[in-house]
Amino acid sequence: ETYRVEFYASNNLTGGYSFLIEEAVDDLPDSRAEATEINLGETVEHSADGTGDKEWFKFTTTDNYAYYRITSKNVSINGYGFFMYLYDYDEQLIVSHEDLKYDNSASSVYKLEPGTTYYMNCYASNGLIGNYSLGIKEITDDAYDDKEHAQEIKLNTEYTRKMEAAGDMDYFKFTTGDDENYTITLKNMGDTGTYGLHMYLYSKTNEQMSNIYDLKTGSNTSAKVTLKPNTTYYIEFHVSNSVK
Repeated sequence: ETYRVEFYASNNLTGGYSFLIEEAVDDLPDSRAEATEINLGETVEHSADGTGDKEWFKFTTTDNYAYYRITSKNVSINGYGFFMYLYDYDEQLIVSHEDLKYDNSASSVYKLEPGTTYYMNCYASNGLIGNYSLGIKEITDDAYDDKEHAQEIKLNTEYTRKMEAAGDMDYFKFTTGDDENYTITLKNMGDTGTYGLHMYLYSKTNEQMSNIYDLKTGSNTSAKVTLKPNTTYYIEFHVSNSVK
């Protein structure tokens, strides 16, 4: 197809100028059906090739119960920003990184379904060209987020666990012995900033038996509780506005 290019100088000014028209070859398909596969743990770099170039990528989660860190960066797109949108298999938006300026990056951590394919749509605004990068990293959760899959722990044994991301909740269960009196000792070893670590002790019927609330970074405390002998109890940990 033939196009016309027009040049002029304002106010009847004179002088030479130069111009060049080059073909911009799209490096990747622009449809979800032909999405380019990204391997977990690697960072890939591609180019935005002009107006209408909206490139699709996909990755598949492992069978692990895990969080995933999604990172995007505007490597060399000048002017307006770079956009990245992550969708699930039902085309529901999960996260967006919008209007990233030149040399800026964004990172988000989300719990994703095991063994599932997710899709990323990437483009630069206003038809700009330049490079961008994407990375997907698996972060294995060290404890389940629900009571049904609570991790069993032993009495008189110290455990160290981690809040993996915003919204992470860790559940554990233990069974008392023949005694009735127990002490739960807790230390916040993470970087939770101004937010605290919370612990709740529940019975099998969800009756709250004890709690430790808003324990700040580097602090430790203990709670003494009276429990029924030879009975299973559940402990829930979370951080408000959760940080690692």
